[in-house]
Amino acid sequence: TGGPPPALLSQPHEGPVLRSTLAVVFAVGTMISLGAQAVAGVVAAWHLVLAAALLPGTIAGLLASGAIARRIDGRHLRPAVLTFAAATAAAAIVRGLL
Repeated sequence: TGGPPPALLSQPHEGPVLRSTLAVVFAVGTMISLGAQAVAGVVAAWHLVLAAALLPGTIAGLLASGAIARRIDGRHLRPAVLTFAAATAAAAIVRGLL
């Protein structure tokens, strides 16, 4: 599942609850997707090369997330979640119309 639906469901909660809920949703969803693709035989070598290329950015984001989370928590979290969800909804509508 994408990020906006579970984020909208969790947006009234405090930052740690929201982040942990999204982390579990993404982790489980990723494992199911990768498992299904592996069973279907559609995982190719270039997928692994791309994953390796994206790993440094993933690690950098993980390292930066602590400082960013502390700045967004509190009164800024809910507006940030709602803004992100509205932006993705608008993008989906525009993409559907085009």
